[in-house]
Amino acid sequence: MAIPIYSPSGGGITQTTTEFLNQSSVSISHSYSHKPRVIIVDSDGNQIMGDIEYHSNSVTITFALAISGTVYLT
Repeated sequence: MAIPIYSPSGGGITQTTTEFLNQSSVSISHSYSHKPRVIIVDSDGNQIMGDIEYHSNSVTITFALAISGTVYLT
């Protein structure tokens, strides 16, 4: 479970949640004016890591193996 945090954009707490199933790469579009904090949780509820690439209005996360879980952007 992600813990929402203060967003530096001044709009209070915002969060984008994206679920994925058996993927080795996940791309998520966002409208944040900053690089969002990325929290990745696998389908068993464990926080995991991936290779994160920030783009102007999206984030791409790549994993070593195909996995299922949820990505939280804050």
